[in-house]
Amino acid sequence: MKDVLKTVKEIEDKIEEALNKYEMKEEYERAVDEYRKLEKSLTSIPINDSEPEQFKEYHRVLAYLYMRESNVLRSLGEAEEAIKIQKLEIEAARKSEDEITLARSLFSTAVQDISSGNIENGSLFLEEALQEFNKGNSIDHKQGAGWIWIIRADIMNAGIIEVDYEEVLAACNQAIELLEPIDNWQGLVRAYQARATAHQKNNLQDLAAKDEKKAESFKKT
Repeated sequence: MKDVLKTVKEIEDKIEEALNKYEMKEEYERAVDEYRKLEKSLTSIPINDSEPEQFKEYHRVLAYLYMRESNVLRSLGEAEEAIKIQKLEIEAARKSEDEITLARSLFSTAVQDISSGNIENGSLFLEEALQEFNKGNSIDHKQGAGWIWIIRADIMNAGIIEVDYEEVLAACNQAIELLEPIDNWQGLVRAYQARATAHQKNNLQDLAAKDEKKAESFKKT
């Protein structure tokens, strides 16, 4: 079992290497080629589902690999292929029984569905992702939940779903409450910007100006 776990960890390190070397530099063709090679290596490992640690760790890394692969495919404009990979990602994430892995997969799928206009399906994935993030109290849990509240606020501000002003404020406030203690500056910028937008839409320009100023202050942090 140790040899299998070691091999899985080595592949995970190579995923990170490909992410930094190719995907982050927007060399998407190189990135997808590398991810597919790693997918072949990973899926060729004999996994025994009677050994829970091995089984779960394998599927955690597989879900992460599929997440990276689907992200690159979307960047290359291959939406249909990305959707196929995303389904495999969620399947692997569920088998990993890891809250953060599953929550991130659900979140990623939700954002993709919403961006594609599939609001109802995306909202369901978003709700399930939030439930997973709410199961823990770590920085990763709080960060994930905070960003879901930001996405919800953005959807509300865009008029994609009909809600009142108070509901948008509540979503923004939830994000701020979660992200401020963990110093997630990027998230706080987005949360305050979303709240400023809500104020503007309700002709509360003074409150909007205060939140815009607050967002700017976090950009400098």
